[in-house]
Amino acid sequence: MKKFFKIFLILVLALVIVSIIISAINLQTPGEPIYHQALEVRLNQVQENVLQLTSMQIIDTYPSDNKFTHSFKNYYLLQMQDAKNKVLFETVTAKSEILSFFTDPRYPQRPPLVILKKELNLFLPVYQKAVKLLVSNESGQEIMNINLKGIIKQKSSNIKQRLCGNGICDQSENFINCFTDCGLK
Repeated sequence: MKKFFKIFLILVLALVIVSIIISAINLQTPGEPIYHQALEVRLNQVQENVLQLTSMQIIDTYPSDNKFTHSFKNYYLLQMQDAKNKVLFETVTAKSEILSFFTDPRYPQRPPLVILKKELNLFLPVYQKAVKLLVSNESGQEIMNINLKGIIKQKSSNIKQRLCGNGICDQSENFINCFTDCGLK
């Protein structure tokens, strides 16, 4: 009986150690975005290829799904890069909006109206190693270079503390480091 108890205790201890290691890796993986956070970037488009940064903050939400199934004719390419200029994330956003008009078959068709967006609201994933956000036009000409060093470090430190206790067993949690969310139910 004592031998069985010792084996059981060793297995439980090994499981605890493995869980702690996995949790530490999940929280500190530099190549993955920080879970439950988005970099909200608001840009005013004064005219085509002229942008002004109006605000930028990290918020507790999910980033937008930036996987587009179609290509835009006029777009901005956004690249989040690390200190070695390695691209951590890349997406495009349209410069214009297309307004379609309801057409009645009895009247001549009106072509869609293409207007330049006045404001671009972006919700990008947050990467701890990101130091800059490059914005280029469809020709590859750099339009903006936004420094991310201060804003990324500002809010990305206590993610585990904010998630534990929200009632959801999140990606970075397990029954050891957040029994409240991931314990036996």
